[in-house]
Amino acid sequence: MRNLILGLSLSVAFIVGCVAGPALMPRTTAAPAVQAAPGTPRWEYKCFDENGATDIQTKVNQLGQAGFEMVAASSNNDYANGDAYFCFKRRLP
Repeated sequence: MRNLILGLSLSVAFIVGCVAGPALMPRTTAAPAVQAAPGTPRWEYKCFDENGATDIQTKVNQLGQAGFEMVAASSNNDYANGDAYFCFKRRLP
């Protein structure tokens, strides 16, 4: 009998908490979109994955000639298919 009363008490407390919880929580709103300040640089990004050294060298050279710089690269250990992943960026005018 004692276990039954304890179980019912815990169940009632749980239900009351679930019902009252949202009413007691402060409401949050998403922050408004922030416009970039004048003069703040804006960037264009290009990312690709490859597994052939010739293909990688060709793409990297093309992106470098177009004004991109490498900002990230991952080893082929991170991907099941053995590809390497590269990301580049360049400043927008």
